[in-house]
Parts: sequence; C-alpha cells; structure tokens
Amino acid sequence: MENEILLVEELENILIAEGVRYNHEFTENWETVKFDPTYFDAFISGPLYAEFIAAIYERIKPLNNHEIGKFLNLSVAQFKTHTPEKRERAFILNYWRTFWHPNRIDDKVNEYEEKYAKHILKHYTTHFHLFKEATERALSDFKRGLIGYTELKPTPKNEIKVQDFFDKVKEGEISQLEIYNQVQKFTDNFELKKLEILLEDFEFYFFMERDKKQGEYTDEEIATAIQEHQDAGKPLPYIKTPVFKGSKIKNSNPQEDKVIDLEKLINPYDFFLCYQFKNFLKYEIESRKGKSTNHSPSLVKKEVAISNNTQRTFDNTLSKENAEFLLKMLEDMSITIGGKSILSERKKGAVRGVVEATREKNILP
Repeated sequence: MENEILLVEELENILIAEGVRYNHEFTENWETVKFDPTYFDAFISGPLYAEFIAAIYERIKPLNNHEIGKFLNLSVAQFKTHTPEKRERAFILNYWRTFWHPNRIDDKVNEYEEKYAKHILKHYTTHFHLFKEATERALSDFKRGLIGYTELKPTPKNEIKVQDFFDKVKEGEISQLEIYNQVQKFTDNFELKKLEILLEDFEFYFFMERDKKQGEYTDEEIATAIQEHQDAGKPLPYIKTPVFKGSKIKNSNPQEDKVIDLEKLINPYDFFLCYQFKNFLKYEIESRKGKSTNHSPSLVKKEVAISNNTQRTFDNTLSKENAEFLLKMLEDMSITIGGKSILSERKKGAVRGVVEATREKNILP
C-alpha cells in the first residue's frame, strides 16, 4: 500500500478539482456567473462531506480485514500529519498544477491563483474536523466488527447483523417485540454506553439511506411534486441550509438560505419507521440517564395541558396544512377510511410510529 492514496490526499484532490471547475465557471461565464465567497463553505460541509463518507466505505468494500485495518489506521494517522496548516504550500501547488493540467508549468504560482487557493483552504480548515471524525468513526466501527468481513466468526443462524437489522427496521419487516428483543441483545440488556453506540450507528445509517433516497429523485419528479403543492395551495416545505451552485433545487428567493425539503415534499412518511426507532433508542437512553420520568412523553404533555385548563383538540392543535398531511398519512396506511378509524390492536405499533415521525418533523407539538 506504499503508493496508495489515503483519505486525506483523496479529499484534497477532490476539493482542488472542484476549485478548478468553479474557477472556470465564474471566469469563463463572467457575465452571468458571479464569484460566491460562501460557495466553498457550503460545498465542503454539504456535498463534499456526504461524498467523503460514502467514499470511505466504497474504498474498503473490496479489501480483506487486514487491508481494511491497515488502510483506516494509516488514514487516521494521516489526518494528524496532513492538517491544512501543515499542507498549505503543498495544497497551493497541487491546485496550480491541476489548474494547468495537462500542460506542464513551473511552480511559480501567480498572486491571483495563490489567493484563490488560500480562500479554498480557509474553508477547508474550518470543516477539516468533520472528515477527521468520520474517518475515526469508520475505524471504530471496524474494530467493533460493524464493518469488514467476518468469515472466521460466522453469524449464528439465530442472530442478525446490525446492518441487516437496520434494514429490517426501515422496511417494516420486523415486529415491535422483535425490535425490543434485538436491541436488548445488541446492548447487553440495554447497557447505556452500548445504547448510545447503537444510536450513533443508526443515525449514520439513516443519514446514508436518506441521502441515497433523495439522490434517486429525478428533476421531473421534483417538478411534479412542486406543481402539485402549488396547485393545492400548499406552501413548499423548506429546510434551513446553505444553497450552493449545482443544487437541483434552489429557493425562488435567492436572498434566503433555504432549499426545499425533498423528503417532506415527495414522500414525507417514507422513513417514519426509522424516526420511530430512533426515538425509541433516545427514550431508552434518557431513561437510563435519569432524565425522563416514569411517564411516556405523550402522557406528560397531556397532564400539562390539563393542569393549564387547556382543552386541546385535533383542530386547535395542528395547523391546516399539518392536519391535512396527518390525515392523508393515516388514510394511506389504511388506519382510517373516510376519516373514520379502522384500527385493530395489531396496528397500534404503526400509530406510534406515525406519532414519533410527525413529532420528529415538527408536525405534532
């Protein structure tokens, strides 16, 4: 692996390539494209970070356990030796040579290009810790046996791997009781530290699944969903996040740093079982930290409402938009027909999932 390009070097190369591409974009189209000083802050913390996380697992996928451990350990060590501060000159020269490739040129970087490279490096320095922590987390997952090959220790027939378990939770292929029992096994009877690790692993899994799902939406699907919302007189769902050039969806008001929430726009309850499971883990963790009462969160809210002499109904609790969204969700899940409940005892778990998902999305208070 002597000639292997490790994660920090690969990260620098991707960032520099984007820097060159963006330079050409605003210099060659100067009449229509203006240089955005916040572009790299948004690019590095957004799409580059997501691409980097996916790249880690793509790089180690074909390797055996020995090579995975070697690659991740060397990459983690490289994050200590290849900090942006130590790599300033190498970074500038790499940018300069990439800019002129395939032409050969000396290393006398002109003042403008050096200033531009330092601008990129400044934003890279700000977010460098994100990539370092992601690599350390991958190494930690490998050491815990969550990634890599396990031929020498095959999984018994009556057990399930964490990744497969997460898949079953997401797809609704496992019952509430099975989920409870499996979490109990994974965490040695709900040991606090292991619950926290399981939640961390699931949040990473959930992030990757949501990112993959949103990448599957076509421009046509997005445009159709937007049109349907507008035709129905519904406001478009936004999330607060920096907008960067190249994004599929840009806010109609470029002065606001908002982009459309594709999950809520196209299929807002696609991941409600994941939200339910995440909240289950959070509740178990908080209970063991002594931060929650013996009541479920919903019971606590009910008692507060009564003590304040506030009569809360479906109509005065939710906005019109959120009420319509919730009713549609219940109809689509065959929990109600024509607004009337057809719920059986076996479907109560599904209702709890809806409630937790809508709370997570700030639809229910």
